[in-house]
Amino acid sequence: MLEVREIEKAYHHKTVLDKVSFTLDKGLCLGIAGHNGSGKSTLLSIIARALPPDKGDVFFDGENLSQKRDFASLILGYAPQEDSLLPDLTVKETLEFWQRVYGSRVKDIFEPSSPAVTLGLEPIQKKKVAALSGGTRKRLSVAIALLRKPKLLLLDEALSSLDRHYKLALKEYMSSFCREGGSILYSGHDTTELISMCDRILILRDGKKVFDDITGAFPTGKDELDRLLNPEAIGSD
Repeated sequence: MLEVREIEKAYHHKTVLDKVSFTLDKGLCLGIAGHNGSGKSTLLSIIARALPPDKGDVFFDGENLSQKRDFASLILGYAPQEDSLLPDLTVKETLEFWQRVYGSRVKDIFEPSSPAVTLGLEPIQKKKVAALSGGTRKRLSVAIALLRKPKLLLLDEALSSLDRHYKLALKEYMSSFCREGGSILYSGHDTTELISMCDRILILRDGKKVFDDITGAFPTGKDELDRLLNPEAIGSD
């Protein structure tokens, strides 16, 4: 189980995350919603250990991820909103590079059931990263996150720049990942997708958690979630 305890983060005296806490059981997908600047990406970065919190801790199966770095490296897969791919490498070279970094024992990164094949990267394996579209770079970033076969997958706006075919492919992969016991934190803007993909939705507003419940809490679907995301609507409740 993932447990996030009282996470705080500030930049230049501006609070970005204010004592955010939640838990996530294995086999479930938690959607993180909120307007730009609400703290979604910062929260995922902290859980992924790409950014240190000012206060608070993150645990997985009882282990503190900031103290158990080797353990964290084994269980985490993270696809950030903005990738840091090396432009001069090819798609295949990029996957092979991260395979070595992760110490993955997978012999063939393009085996039929691999994320790279699921996300359509095999036909373009010789293409350089610099020549890839934004959507293709996103597919490559997600495939890298899945290389180590993580137990906890963090996806920041992973579907936003994908075409319909690869959105469906990734959604199916995410469903399979959860069925096999994995846990997913997914940050996104599309409220329809959040409701259809996630078991629970957590809403951040100005760095504070203002809602955390099962998707069944949205009896009118997208309209209900949009209403909760609207600051004026929240203030009038």
